[in-house]
Amino acid sequence: MNKTTVSKQRFAEYYTLYRVTHDPLWPGTSLKATSALYEELADTPVFFTVDDIVMGGALIEDGWTGMVFAMPYAEESKLWRALLDDAAQRTEAGTPLTFYGVSGAHRDWLGQAGFKVVNGEQAMAAHTETYPVKWPAGLSMHPVSAADKATLVSLYTEVYQAHTLESIKTRPASYYETLLADQLKGHDETLSFMIREGNRVIAAVLVEQWEDQPFLLDLVVMPDKQGQGIGTRVLKTVLSRASHHYPYVRLNVTPGNPAIRLYERLGFAAFKPTYTMALKY
Repeated sequence: MNKTTVSKQRFAEYYTLYRVTHDPLWPGTSLKATSALYEELADTPVFFTVDDIVMGGALIEDGWTGMVFAMPYAEESKLWRALLDDAAQRTEAGTPLTFYGVSGAHRDWLGQAGFKVVNGEQAMAAHTETYPVKWPAGLSMHPVSAADKATLVSLYTEVYQAHTLESIKTRPASYYETLLADQLKGHDETLSFMIREGNRVIAAVLVEQWEDQPFLLDLVVMPDKQGQGIGTRVLKTVLSRASHHYPYVRLNVTPGNPAIRLYERLGFAAFKPTYTMALKY
C-alpha cells in the first residue's frame, strides 16, 4: 500500500463521496463547505493507494484525526494499520492520538490497535419544522457575539457545577473560557442566542454550521430555571429558524444526559453511537 500526498480539494472530493454513501443525513451540497473546512487546517492530507486506486485517506491535525475514510472495497485491516502508522509518524512522542466520532467496524479496528475509549456520545437528529413559541413576560431573546464570552463563561460554569458527574462539575472556569473562545469563532448568528430575565442571562444556545448543516453545540439553562419550559422553547425556536433553510438539526449527547428526554420530545432520534478513542505513542 502506497502513501500519496494530495490537495485538500482532492481529499474533500473523496471524503464527500465516502460520506454520501455512509451517512443518510449527509447533504448533497456539502463539498464546498467541506473543502472550506479543510483549507483552515494546517496539515496535508494523504491518500493510501493500491495500483493507483484510492483505498482511503486521512488528515492529521496536531494529533487530532478527525477526517479519516476507507472506501468500501478496501481491505480495512491493512488500511487502518497504514493510517495509524502514518499518524504515529506525525504525532509527537507522548501526545495522545485521538479519533473522534468513531463507530462500527472502525471502533473494532482501533481497539485491536490498542486504542481505548475515552468517552461515548449518541448522535441525534431531528427534522426541522415551525413551532409556535410564546415567551413568558419578563423573558427576552438576544443575539450572541464574541463580546458575550465572559457572560457565557459565568453561565456555563454555574450550570455545569450542578452536573451529576464529578468530572464535569469540577471543571474550572478556564475550561469554558477556552471552549467558548473556539465556539464563538464560528457560531451561526441566526440560530444562536441568549435568554435574559431582566439583566440576568438565564439560558443560551450555540449552534454552528458543520458540513453544511446546523449542529447544536450547547444548550444551557440556569439550574434554578430548569423545569420551566425554557429549554423546550429555546429548542423549538432553533428548529423553527432552521426550517427555512435546512431539513435537519444534529447534535451529540452523552448517554444518560437528562436532556435526551427533551430532545426526544421534539423529534430527535438517535441514529448511531459514537466514541472518542485515544492512544499515546
